[in-house]
Amino acid sequence: MIRTCLAAGLILLTPLAGVTQTVVEFNLATAPTFVADNGTMELLGDIVLTADATCGNSSDGFCVGMAGNLNASWIPVSLNDLSSGIQVCESIGGVTKCNGAGSYLSGSFISLSQAIIIGVKSGIDLAAGDQISITGVRVSMAASCPSGCPGQEIYVTMTASPSIIAGFSPTSAVVARAFASQSAIERVSGNSQSGTAGTQLAAPFIVEVTAPMGGPAAGVSVTFAVQSGGGSLSATDVVTSGDGRASTTLTLGPTPGPNSVTATSVGIPGSPVSFVATGILNLSLESGNNQTGLVGTTLASPLVVKASGFLGVPVAGIPIDFAVTSGAGSFSTPSQVTTSAQGLASATLMLGVTAGSGTVEASSANVPGVNVVFTLTATTEISGPTPTIRSGGVMNGASLRDASGSEGAVAGGTVVSISGSDLAADQRIVFELPLSTVLGETSVTFNNIEAPLYSVSPSHIMAQLPFGLPIGEVEVAVHRGSKSSVPLSIIVAAASPGIFTLNGEGHGPGMILHVDSSQLVTATNPAQLGESLAVYCTGLGPVNPPVSPGESTPGPAPETIATPLATLAGIPAEVSFSGLAPGYVGLYLVIVRVPAGISPGVQDLQLIADGVASNKVTVAVQ
Repeated sequence: MIRTCLAAGLILLTPLAGVTQTVVEFNLATAPTFVADNGTMELLGDIVLTADATCGNSSDGFCVGMAGNLNASWIPVSLNDLSSGIQVCESIGGVTKCNGAGSYLSGSFISLSQAIIIGVKSGIDLAAGDQISITGVRVSMAASCPSGCPGQEIYVTMTASPSIIAGFSPTSAVVARAFASQSAIERVSGNSQSGTAGTQLAAPFIVEVTAPMGGPAAGVSVTFAVQSGGGSLSATDVVTSGDGRASTTLTLGPTPGPNSVTATSVGIPGSPVSFVATGILNLSLESGNNQTGLVGTTLASPLVVKASGFLGVPVAGIPIDFAVTSGAGSFSTPSQVTTSAQGLASATLMLGVTAGSGTVEASSANVPGVNVVFTLTATTEISGPTPTIRSGGVMNGASLRDASGSEGAVAGGTVVSISGSDLAADQRIVFELPLSTVLGETSVTFNNIEAPLYSVSPSHIMAQLPFGLPIGEVEVAVHRGSKSSVPLSIIVAAASPGIFTLNGEGHGPGMILHVDSSQLVTATNPAQLGESLAVYCTGLGPVNPPVSPGESTPGPAPETIATPLATLAGIPAEVSFSGLAPGYVGLYLVIVRVPAGISPGVQDLQLIADGVASNKVTVAVQ
C-alpha cells in the first residue's frame, strides 16, 4: 500500500477554487454578512482537505492506512442536516462522489446538531491534490446564541478518530461572525447640546459607519446638512476616517431656539441620522428702571439692558433698539446700539415737558418676541429723602480706617468706603469702565469735585478719591437728586496705604498672590522663602504716568512716584515693583520678596508709604 498525506485546507465562506493552502485562514473583509436574530439558515464557510504527497509533516493527514472517522464540529450553533443541503464529497483523479461510499468515504455519515462524523475506509491510496470537502453547512443564530448577538463568532474544529489517522494544522478556524445588519450609520456624540445663539457649539456632531462585518468603514461619504435654525457647519461633505467616523461642528443660528442637522450616507441603513441643538440668547433689564426726574431734563442714569447666552455668558455685538412707547421723551444718545464685550447696551433719555409716567422698550431682532420695559416718571419737583453720611463713615476701602483721623487719612486715587443712610434709592454696581460719577440719582463730591463710583446702595457707597486734591482737610458730600448731605471733613495725605483682606474687614489674611502661579497664598498654599508675592492694596498716591480718575489702568502699569517699604514678620522685605494694577481702577500692586530667616507659620505683613503704615495683614509662610 502506498500511503499519502491529507492536509487541512482553507476555510472560506465561498466555494473554493483550486488547491488550497495547508494553513486554515478566514478573510472577514471579503465574507458575506451573517445576520443574527433573523431566523434564517445562512451559509457558512466550506471545509476542503487536500492531499499532500509528503508524509512526516505536522500537518500531514491519512498517513496511517486504517479506518476511522473525521469529525467536524461547528461552535456555538445548530446545523442543518444532510437532507437539507450539506454535501460531503471526495474528489479522486477528477472524479467526485458526494454523500455516499467512494474510494475514501465509507458511506457512513452522522449529522448531529453541531457536528458531522464522516467514516473513512482503511487501505486508501491517495494522490497529491485529491480532496475531501464539506460544503453547504447552514446555521441560524437566534436570540439564544451564546454571549448575545451581534458579534458572536462561529468557528469550526476538525479532529480525527483514532487521532493517528490524520493531523490538521490548525485544527480550528473562524468561519463567520454574526452581526445585526450588513452596515449601518449611527450617532456617536454631540446630540442635544446647548450654546449661545450665533456661536459655535463646544463639541462636534459625530457619526460612525460600520462595515458589513461590524468593523469601522473607512472612505464612506457622509453629507451633513442644516435642516432648521439658520446655523452653519464647519464641513458638509465628509469622508469617514479609519475609525469609520465623520464629524462636523455647528455654529448655531443667530436667534434663540432649536437647530437641527442631519447626517446622510446614501444606501446605508440608519441614514439619515439627526442631531438637535438649542441656541440660547436672553435680553434682560440691567439698570435704569423706575427712575424719576424733573420734566425736560435728562435722567440721572442710562437705561441699560444685557444680552446673555448659554450659562449667562455676556454676548457682544447684539443689535438693540430703544423706543419710547408711552409718555413723552427723546434720547440724548443713539437709540440703536450694539452690546459691548460685557453684553451691555444703553441709551439715555431726556424726559418730556409734561409731568407723568412713561415707558421705554428695548428690543432686538436677534431675540424676537422679547421686549424689556423701563418705567419712568417725569415730575415738576423731586422730593426724595436727604442722604446722611454716618460720623466716621468715610474710610479707606481696604484698611477700613476712619479717614477723618491722621492714621486713617486717604490719598488721591484711593478706594474709599462711605456709610450712611438714604445714600441711594437702590443698589447699583458698575460693570463697565470707565467708572461713572453718577449712579441712579446719586453722586459724591470731594471739595465739589465729583468722584468716580464703583457702587451705590441706600447705606453704602464705594468711590475713588480723585487725584490732585489738596493735602489736608477736604469736605465730602453725597448728593441724591436735588438733596445733599451735610458735608463731612476728612484728611487727605500724599499716601496712606491700605491692604485688602480676604474677609473685607481690614484684618486677617491679606489679598496676596503667588507671582509665579497667580494663586492665593493660603495655609495650604503658603509662601516660600525667597519667592515673590503680589500684594493688592490702595492709597499709595500719585503714579507716573498719571491715570485719570475712573479710568482703567493701562499696560505697562504706571509706577508710584515713591516706592513704599514692606516688612514681613517685622523683617524688611525687598520691593521690586509698586504701581497700579493693569485693568483695574484705584487698585495698587506691590511685588514683595519673602526675606530669608523668617520662621514658618502665620506672619504679619505691612506696607509703609510716606511715613504712614498700613493695616497689618497675615500671610502663611513655610
